[in-house]
Amino acid sequence: MIKNKLVWLIVTFLVFSQVSLLLGQTKFTQNKEILQGIGKINKAFSDSVSLYDYKKDEKLYLEKYGVFYKNKMENLYRYYQEIYAANLSDGKNDGKPKISDPNQADLNIGLEDLENGEQMKELGTYLRTNFPLHLFGAEGSEPYKCKLTFIVDAEGKFKRIKYKGEKLEFNLVSALFLYAIDHLEKPLLYKGVPIKRQFSLPITIL
Repeated sequence: MIKNKLVWLIVTFLVFSQVSLLLGQTKFTQNKEILQGIGKINKAFSDSVSLYDYKKDEKLYLEKYGVFYKNKMENLYRYYQEIYAANLSDGKNDGKPKISDPNQADLNIGLEDLENGEQMKELGTYLRTNFPLHLFGAEGSEPYKCKLTFIVDAEGKFKRIKYKGEKLEFNLVSALFLYAIDHLEKPLLYKGVPIKRQFSLPITIL
């Protein structure tokens, strides 16, 4: 099942990579430290589970698995909260930090009105085709779905990333992955002026 998802991800990535060369896709970067943080949480979980043998004692294995998985999710959620809090500031103004306020975002400006709004469409493609599938426990054949809501500030950075979806682990990894990408290549412009705007972005992994 995981193998099928990986094959789909690789094929999709290759297709969109070719398209991006033709369209001049926006360049995105990744904060490896955030992804490594997720990896460390996963490794701690895997190492703990590996101490027990499913074949020797199924009941004990499942009991411990449940305990370790709960710890993993608590650590993953705590990690998300830490990064969320660390990315609230919009910079400094007269020595005082400015905090992102969704109510002050330019919500009435349509994506089509932005001079470089295509960056947001390319961000959606980048998220889906580069999603770190290996960083969460994919199970079953059902698609994974999540909707991220966030602010793009006047510097093009992603703030206040929140998630909504049925699979908590997928939700958290999705939000953390967007934090790892961190920013657009250029601030969003409206009539030549950088703006702050709230967005919603769905992610589906088949």
